[in-house]
Amino acid sequence: NLMLPKEETYLSTKKELLETISGLLGGRVAEVLKFGEMTTGAHNDFEKATKIARAMVTEYGMSSLGPVQFEQQSGGSVFLGRDYNKSKNFSDAVALEIDQEVRKIISEQYEVTKKIISENMDLLNLIANALLEHETITKEQIDYLVENGHMPEEDKTDNYESMSTTKLREIAKEKGIKNYSKMSKAELLKELDV
Repeated sequence: NLMLPKEETYLSTKKELLETISGLLGGRVAEVLKFGEMTTGAHNDFEKATKIARAMVTEYGMSSLGPVQFEQQSGGSVFLGRDYNKSKNFSDAVALEIDQEVRKIISEQYEVTKKIISENMDLLNLIANALLEHETITKEQIDYLVENGHMPEEDKTDNYESMSTTKLREIAKEKGIKNYSKMSKAELLKELDV
């Protein structure tokens, strides 16, 4: 007796898988939109996206071919499985339908991704420039970029406490705080409103 997932679980899982595919296609789409050409850089992501789409069609029944399991894993995860790890139990005609469904999922998500990236090209450039400068950026920094259009400054308020008294005096001077040169670190922090 096969236990089918509840409708909501099924739908949210399908949505998550489609979003994962979209995320994986992002690099390729961005390349094409920005430079008008494809490089081998996004090849690995493209391969992963195709494997997920294939699993959706052949193992999870998440396509118009319906809830039929055409392939079963015999060991190994779906994202790592090679064809020789799978037992095939369908005809060449069905194989063609499977390929068409996989292609349909990929091309639909490609269009979704293209729309998202086209509408957010300025943000993409902003993030790309931030990455060129910082090498890695956190989710919080990306959120800040989205909100404010620039990276959070290095000398933000919440970093004051880790600064030297000398550095704090420089900031106090810039902010026009009187008697900054005689203040202790604690007094400076108080003046700078931390």
